This record gives sequence, C-alpha cells and structure tokens, in this order.
Amino acid sequence: MLSAGINRWLLYATLLLLPEGVDACTWSDTDGELEIEKGTCEFSDIAASDAVTLTGRIATATATIRVGRDATLLLDDAVIDELRLLSTPEVRANLIAEAATLRIFDIVVQSYDPSIDGPDQNMADGRSFLRVEAFVDEEGSPANGLIEIERSTISYLGYDSRYVHLGTFSAYGISLKVQREEELQNATVTGHIINSTLSHNYRGFYSYGAHDFEIRDSEIHNNSDYGIDGHDDTDRLSVTGNLVYSNGGTGLICSRRCDNSVFADNVVRGNGANGIVLHDISTGGRIRNNRVFENVQDGIVIHDSHNTLISYNVIHDNRYGLRIFAGSVATTVTKNVFRENREADIFVKHGNLDAETDLSDYSDGSKWNGQNIARHNSSRVWGTLIVENNFDSHANINVRGAQHLGFARNDYAAGVTFDIRSSDNVELDGFGSKGPVKYVLRAEPANIANYSIHPVSDAELSMTGNDRVRVIGGRLMIPQKLDFRLQVTGDGHGELTVEVADPRDVRTGVLTYIPISPVSGTATISRYRSGFAARRSIEMNINTDNSGRLRLTAFEGLCSSVKWSFDDRSFITPAEEVVEMSEADDGTLVLKCLAAK
Repeated sequence: MLSAGINRWLLYATLLLLPEGVDACTWSDTDGELEIEKGTCEFSDIAASDAVTLTGRIATATATIRVGRDATLLLDDAVIDELRLLSTPEVRANLIAEAATLRIFDIVVQSYDPSIDGPDQNMADGRSFLRVEAFVDEEGSPANGLIEIERSTISYLGYDSRYVHLGTFSAYGISLKVQREEELQNATVTGHIINSTLSHNYRGFYSYGAHDFEIRDSEIHNNSDYGIDGHDDTDRLSVTGNLVYSNGGTGLICSRRCDNSVFADNVVRGNGANGIVLHDISTGGRIRNNRVFENVQDGIVIHDSHNTLISYNVIHDNRYGLRIFAGSVATTVTKNVFRENREADIFVKHGNLDAETDLSDYSDGSKWNGQNIARHNSSRVWGTLIVENNFDSHANINVRGAQHLGFARNDYAAGVTFDIRSSDNVELDGFGSKGPVKYVLRAEPANIANYSIHPVSDAELSMTGNDRVRVIGGRLMIPQKLDFRLQVTGDGHGELTVEVADPRDVRTGVLTYIPISPVSGTATISRYRSGFAARRSIEMNINTDNSGRLRLTAFEGLCSSVKWSFDDRSFITPAEEVVEMSEADDGTLVLKCLAAK
C-alpha cells in the first residue's frame, strides 16, 4: 500500500509538470478492468493499477486493459521488455482499444499461463487477445481506431471465437474490427505493423473494415490459421517485404470487397493451405515480386475478384501455381516464373469445382477448400490475359469454364500441355516452346467453342466435333521457314483453319492423322495471308492477282495427311504426288487427295 501511495503521488507531481494543451493520462480500476479514460498513457502511468504487476522488466496484466475513445496507450521499452496477458480458464486479460490509439514499440506481448509458467498454448477454453475497434456513435459520427506496432513480437494470442462461445467477437489474436457490418462504410481502423513478429497466434493478423493498413518487413509464422487475414472492406491493404511461412491455413489473404490491395516483395512458403489469395469481389489487387512456394494447396489464388495484376512473382512447388477461379474478371498475369507445381502451373476454373462440363452457377453457401462461394450470378472466368511468363519446367495449363482467355509470348523451356475444356474464345500460344506442345480441346457437348493456336513445328492437337480451331503461323512460329507439321487427333467433326501471315514463311505444311470429316468451314486468303480448312470438301476464297476458287477434296481413308506448299509468287501448288491438281469447268482449281504411296 505504501508503494502504491508513492506511485500515485509521483503521478500527481508529473501531471503538474505537463505542458499546456497536452491531455493528462486518466485511468481507473473499474469493474475488474483497467480503463484508460483519456489522454496519453504510458506503462509508467498505469503501473500502480491493481490490474498490473511488475517483476523486473516483465509486466503482467491480471485483468483486461481497455483504452477508451480518443485515448492513447503507449507500451514501449522505457520500463518493460515484455507484457504478459494472464490467460487461464477462469481469467483472460485482454488488450482492447475502443476507437482509441494503441502503440506497441520494442517489446513482447503474449499470453501467460502460470500453471506452465509460459504462454498459454491451449485455445480450447479461450485465450487472451488484442483487439482495436471502431464504430459509429449514437450521433452518427465515426469513432475510428489506430494501432501501430514496431520492432515488437506479438505471440500466443487469440482463439477461434466463432466456435468457442465465450461472449466475444473477433478474438483471433491481433484483430482490427469495425463493430457492426452496417458501419463498414463510415468507420475504420488504420495503422501499421513494421519490423515485427506475429507468431503462434490463432491468426497472425485479422481485420474487418480496416483502411490503408501497412504490414512491412515483418515475420508472420506458425499461426494456427491464417497468417494475414484481411476481411470485409479492408481497402488498400499493403503487405510488403515480409516472411510469411508455416501458418496452418493460408499465408496471406484479403477477402470480400478488399479494394486496391498491394502484396509485394514477400516470401510466402510452407503454409498449410494457399500462399496468397484475393477473394470474393475484391478489385484492383496488385500481386508482384513475391516468392510463393511449397504451400500445401495453391501458390496464388484469385477467387471471384476483378482487375487483378499478377507480375514478377516466382511460383513453384505448390499444388496449382496459380488458380483463377469462380467468376474472376480481367486478370492479367505477366513476367512471372513458374516451375514444378504438382498438378498444374495455371488452373482456370468456373465455380463448380467438382464438375468437368456442368457450368451451372454455384449455390449460396457452397464451399471448396473452406472458401465461401456465394452471392454471385455467374461462375465463369472472363477476360484473362497470360503474357510473357517463363515456365522453367514442362508447363501444364488446365482450363475449365473460361471466356475470352489469351496466352501470348510465354516462354516454355520444356514444352507445354494445354488442357482446355468447356471454354470459348480462347487464344493459345506455344511457338515459344523449346519442348513438345500439346493442345487438348474439349467443347461443351451442346455448344461451339472457338480457339486460335500459335504452335511450333510438330505440335499435337486433339479436338472434338464442336471445336473450331484457327492455326495461326508466321515468322515467330517458324523463324527459319521450317516445315510446319500438326498432328490432329480426336473424334467428331471439328473444324480446322490454318492461316499463315506470309505464305513464304512456311514453304511446306503437313496435317497428319486427321480424324476430322467436318461438313463446313472456309478461310479467306489475301496476298500475304493464306488459309486452310481441313474438311471432307474444303473451299477457300483466294484474293490474289489471279482471283479464283480453290477446292480441296479429301476422300476419307485414302490419305493419312494433307500437304500443301507455296511458290515464290504466293500461289498454292501441289506439295507431293499424293495431291493432284486440276481445273474444273467453272475455272475452280481442285486439289484431290490420292492414296498415299
């Protein structure tokens, strides 16, 4: 009691010396909590509280510390090195800022269980947590919160308060929380975490309605669930230069209307679910220059999000390197490096993940990998551009249910397999490949699908009756004027058109193993563009100096290949003896496929 009296006398003397205009720290022990009522308080100001004990430079809070509206609490290393929050089945001392400012510099904050003389590692009965809140007051004015953490360690806090019902909300570890959903557009929490460690919490970081928050140059690891979890209306979240690893769930996610997020220069590895995720109507995200590898599920996931740029990342040894999923629109993927991802380097998929051809819209509340799939009208992926990426191992590209998808100028060091199903308006490259190229195209049974492909020599194409394929060539496809050869397999009556930008680039061409006997299909030929449509009876309109019609008739079973070549005048001529050229009575040139010798 004498010590407490001296401390209170020293506090009173300090207040007399405060500069004019600076609010004095006012606090009280009320209803079993330490309440900071106004002003700026440091630990030395509250050390006399019944809710705080001090042993050396280790402080223990034996009751909740609550910072009231517009007040500030500064916890730094002036007096203490560590703040322990008592955490037992009977007592949980929490650190809560209600529309207030909380600053933590150069110390450790963690839970404390005296039965083991260490941090509380049992979340089943709850655990101490840190939370900063914002709300709209009764007069309709926003009451915002601020948290700043620098050079500190925050660990062993929080539990899953969704399932351990102890009358609390968002008790996940470090939580930034707008109190009610209807207040998300008016109140917010902001601040930063810099040069700090967030580890062994339930979630390393959680926000609901935060704006302009920065997490930089920190380590986020070994948290039970997510490493970093930005949630509803967390806008302009900046996560840069961090190590995010060994978390039980996804390493880094922002979900549900997270606009203009920036995830850059991070190492995200070894997490129990995905590496990086943008989720559920999040727009304008920028994911750049990260290393994302060895995650149990996928490296980067874009789920029903729009206008996303993914660039300069190195993505390897995940299940899928990149998954673009469930209604995402306008995703650009460029200048990334992919290698050795287990199932596919890129997986583009509509919302119904369990079906190959069923593209019905997903139902409210359905889930996959624990991710909510809900509230939206269309599950197809639209407007994806994948350009100028490097694939260091054989690339596997799987697509289900995409519209307006384009691959261009990618480098395939060991070849590529495109497996494209239930999609339309798709353009695929391949001419940059240094290994085998295979296109597997499967339209929906009841719909026509349109593709353009840019293959290298000796590519393989498998297609079905509803597939309409344009093969586009040119100097990039065959830079040394080599023979062009495309193996065509599959079933049904698909349609194939071959176009060469300048016929002199491809002196000869071969379509081999053609199972296609479609009944329609034409292509236009101009002076510097040639076309070819493989069908039982193929007609081409030739617009050259000598206008005329050219008909190629291939009799099923007689020829295993159809060949052509161009002379120096850009006119089509028979390639070998298996093709016979004649002129019909109406002036039409006829090429007839004879039996192969």
